[in-house]
Amino acid sequence: MVAVLKYGGSFSSTETQLISFRIVDTLYQPMLLNAVISNPNGAISTRYSPYDEIEIVETTSVLGETTNLILFRGKIENISIPTHPKYGQVIELNARDNLQELAKRTMRDGTYSASGRGGTSGLLKEIIEDHTATATNIDITNASTLLASTNTNARSATFKSSGSTALRVITEEAQADPWGATSGAADNSGFAFYLDSALDFNYHKLGTVPSAPASNGLTVQYGLTAPTITAQPMLAGSSFNEPGRQAVTHCNALYTDRFGAPHSILLQRFTHGTVTNSPFYAGISDSDNLGGARLVGAVASLVGRVQYVEDGAILVSHVDGEDANDQNMPPLWVAGETVTQQAGPTTGSQPYANITTTPFLKMGMMVEKTVQGYDFVDTSTDKEGRTKAIEAAATVLRKGFAVEGLVEGTLKIIGYPEHRQSSTWYQVRAGQQIKVTNTGTANINDNMTVKRIQYEQGPGRMDSTIDVVSVTEGNDYTTSSTSSVARVAVGSGQRTTGAIGQIPAALAGDGGPEASIHISPQAGSNVRTSVSWLGGFVTYTDGFAQPILSGQSDNSTYLNAQFSDTLYPATGAAASNLPYVMYANRDDAQPDLMKMAATVPTGSIAGTTATTLATGIMSGTTTIVLASGSSFSAGNLVLIGDELIKLGSKSTNTFSGCVRAQAGSTRTKANPHQAGVAVTLKVLTYDGTFVCPEEVFGTGRVVIAYVSAGSLAAGTGSTADPAKIFMTSSTSFGNQVTE
Repeated sequence: MVAVLKYGGSFSSTETQLISFRIVDTLYQPMLLNAVISNPNGAISTRYSPYDEIEIVETTSVLGETTNLILFRGKIENISIPTHPKYGQVIELNARDNLQELAKRTMRDGTYSASGRGGTSGLLKEIIEDHTATATNIDITNASTLLASTNTNARSATFKSSGSTALRVITEEAQADPWGATSGAADNSGFAFYLDSALDFNYHKLGTVPSAPASNGLTVQYGLTAPTITAQPMLAGSSFNEPGRQAVTHCNALYTDRFGAPHSILLQRFTHGTVTNSPFYAGISDSDNLGGARLVGAVASLVGRVQYVEDGAILVSHVDGEDANDQNMPPLWVAGETVTQQAGPTTGSQPYANITTTPFLKMGMMVEKTVQGYDFVDTSTDKEGRTKAIEAAATVLRKGFAVEGLVEGTLKIIGYPEHRQSSTWYQVRAGQQIKVTNTGTANINDNMTVKRIQYEQGPGRMDSTIDVVSVTEGNDYTTSSTSSVARVAVGSGQRTTGAIGQIPAALAGDGGPEASIHISPQAGSNVRTSVSWLGGFVTYTDGFAQPILSGQSDNSTYLNAQFSDTLYPATGAAASNLPYVMYANRDDAQPDLMKMAATVPTGSIAGTTATTLATGIMSGTTTIVLASGSSFSAGNLVLIGDELIKLGSKSTNTFSGCVRAQAGSTRTKANPHQAGVAVTLKVLTYDGTFVCPEEVFGTGRVVIAYVSAGSLAAGTGSTADPAKIFMTSSTSFGNQVTE
């Protein structure tokens, strides 16, 4: 691969003294060039000036084919003339592409309005047009590159002494742009943008361009012996990890009011059914700056305040809004609860609806993401900063319990990442996707989105370092420098200052007896239906390190199909699902294989009918002889000493195939029993509790979680009652008894 630096009018001159250069292409940032040029005796000290436009042009690829591919086009920012230890006096240039204009310009005061964010008539076009020196610097007229948003609802943004740069505003709008026609219906949000060598502004959904990169783009493959026009070998030293997605349950929206004072408001998202009477009101207030109308729940009369309304969902704060203190949280409404708008801000019949989600009650852990909005406009009526912060929170909370594992990695290749389609060569840009295959040193074979490319060319090297993440449709990826994640434990409905436990795979926690993650979306929500649980450990407050083994399920239908529901009792109104235990055997030939086992129902046992044991039995005996078997039948539970036994097939007083150590109110153990001891008939009354089955105990066994299927039959899945994974949160699991 050979690339050269071009300068001068129409880039007609080629720099013959170029020593080395580095190109850095980062998602949502201007492309950067650093070039070092030999300057013998200061002969070319005046050749370059700030704001000169330059290009880096690849003339031939690593295959030796002519490409004439423009890798960089931008303007010089600064020039220095240092002394190089090997080459003596040199010129060092730093240049960026024209997105730098947006990074340097503070938002002008005013209101920008459009239908949707993307497209040649969208909100981003309005902002870019007002913050570039000339229209040709960033071309926003090409509809084939500046794609329209799917959501074309009216968008409006007002700025007054905001201090935000135009690039920051565009980035936050792009990250919040939903993939669906409405903000409540999108499975995902987030668009990528960059400036190409023709100065066209490119805007597209993350992880979608090019489609099917294995055939329409670039593949980077470990073990590939030689490059092709569509594939490049992955060099040794590439690395991948699998950090779990954070399960964000709440958002803390930060903003600054018109007087410069900082504020925050804690928000929780609830989905709901049809709103009767009229929509909930978020744009009015019965008290200054507290937000919208008050809503009261029917179960415990818990009151909250609606702060944001979208299709089928609302964002709710504590009733005091931003005036709430650190111990006040949004109301703990439960699924099925009716919430009604209180009279005051509106007249007539008040709206009400049924809540369909309980975002974190079963999780026992609150994971809070902080988002920051623009500053308030300097008027007494507009609350643009507050609105922007809440909109940013809505984008995060819309994803609900998204717990897919995001594989992130860094890989290296020779040359620049590029590919040829037909007779045209294309460079890979940050925000596009490539196919990554590494089954040698990792378990990667997937389309991955490029976060960053760093290409370096100089004496003895021409290689690229590429950062990738497994972001495709349905996942999200953001780089906002103002966003951070904090974990806050929840106890008795109040916030505490520190988190308890760890969530290495976004599946485990120690906020209560157990932590659960919903796999299937509740009706009307936008929770992704895929989950990955990752290998590692979770450390609890008692110091115990619980191994977490890896696994994956595409959706609740797939999960339910892995096992049949176990109903206990088998019939009747009291019948309910028994969960399954997820465990592994470290001493097995496949120590990382996730296994399932049905749990054992427990409850109270009662009964007085008795006889005695005719002959003694050992702990492994399965044939039991009673002094009198007339009152006993196959399948009965009997208590001998402190052990419950399920009787097998009957022949007069002899019962064969008995099952030892059954569970009653607690687990029992198989023990020897002498002849003559009492044998009492017992009946188990199930109370909804359970214990682990015997097979999960013993050397090498590790209990990881228990799994509850949805309410429907195996293989069906249900959005009303989805499958759940419950992580154990202490060394004890149920009321198990070990050897």
